[in-house]
Amino acid sequence: MSSRRSMRIFPLLAGVMLATSGSGCGILGEKLGAIRKMAFGGSSMGCLDGFSESLKGYADGTLGEAEWNASMDCVSGNIETFQKFVRPTDSEGYNVEDMRVFASNFLVTSAPLSADLVRAGFELKAALLGGSGSHITAAELETLLSNLREIHAISIDILREIRAASRGPSDEDLIRFSDVARTAGERLAGLLPERADAAFSLEAIRTFITECRRFGVELDPALAETVIAAKNLLVGGAQDSIEPDAWREMARLAGRLGGPLWIIAKAGTDSAGREFYERRPVFSRLMVDIAGAVSQAMAQHGGRWRLPLIDALIDSMPASWVSYDRGVIKATLRPFVQRFMGSPDEESFRAQHFGTLVQVADAWSRGATHTNEIFRRMGRDSVPWQNLIDYGIEYSAGISNPIARQDVERLISLMRDYQPILAQG
Repeated sequence: MSSRRSMRIFPLLAGVMLATSGSGCGILGEKLGAIRKMAFGGSSMGCLDGFSESLKGYADGTLGEAEWNASMDCVSGNIETFQKFVRPTDSEGYNVEDMRVFASNFLVTSAPLSADLVRAGFELKAALLGGSGSHITAAELETLLSNLREIHAISIDILREIRAASRGPSDEDLIRFSDVARTAGERLAGLLPERADAAFSLEAIRTFITECRRFGVELDPALAETVIAAKNLLVGGAQDSIEPDAWREMARLAGRLGGPLWIIAKAGTDSAGREFYERRPVFSRLMVDIAGAVSQAMAQHGGRWRLPLIDALIDSMPASWVSYDRGVIKATLRPFVQRFMGSPDEESFRAQHFGTLVQVADAWSRGATHTNEIFRRMGRDSVPWQNLIDYGIEYSAGISNPIARQDVERLISLMRDYQPILAQG
């Protein structure tokens, strides 16, 4: 909603609210339809209708800033109008039905909002802002508006970096994206109280996932368990909720990990992804960023991640995320930890091992050129995977540089160690 239009409708809406305030029909009740037509018209309704498409455009850098600003301004403007001119039904504040009616008629009009979804939203409010899980006060709504404005500013900063990182980015573009994501995590953490009053339950997460599918946001139901498993890996805690004191640390870690992981994931699906892995300064820098965040997370587990904790995350992931046999993936983690991390007698990643991991990642980045050449020679789909090692040996024989030959021999050794995964294509 534009500010100009908001100024036009405020007096009219105020008059309607005053005229109906004593009707006993709740905050909006049967007069809701008339209020919508008189005060808001059509352009400010359904701010979040079709939001899933906007999110897709945001994630791949094709969404324009003006379009994103319009959606965010519409949400904030409607909430601000609601706060100014609609009084709560209950003395404790706006209740579930108050907010369900408001959201159904001013934010999402493409499908009905269930009371279960709004109750889950109240639980999230209590977890993030504190207060009651059954009401939201005027002061809490003001805090929500303030936070939305800051989140809007953060999201614009990230959108600009996504757009830069999606269009032939320079090394500086990619490194800056990681830095901006880390700063965004710190800014989000700063919006949260030191400790809220309630946990956010696994059941509420499931409700969000189920209800989002009704509005075009297709999320696998298994994702709820993945969220909890990831939370446990990052900050520890319960198996059925996100604890009140976990959110600030999760926001910081999400910023530190999110930027580098987004870049690496995008490179894996980009036609120019091979070139990214050969950009050693960038790849090495991102791995250092990831290692720092992981070490921070490991501090919550006594300085190590036991492999059963990682196994639980692998097992929880939706099937669409895992294209290989989960048992094989978990089994290959053991030789990786024992051979490369230097933990022959235990099944754990330790914080001090990540210096080794960064070195291995740097060697992997160097080896990307050799790997691409081996696959080019054998043909990605025309030769059985068993011949990959033979092609590697043949390629190594023609290399005169001793360091490059050592890199290729390391790759051949990895091929032998990871034959179960290679066998799956």
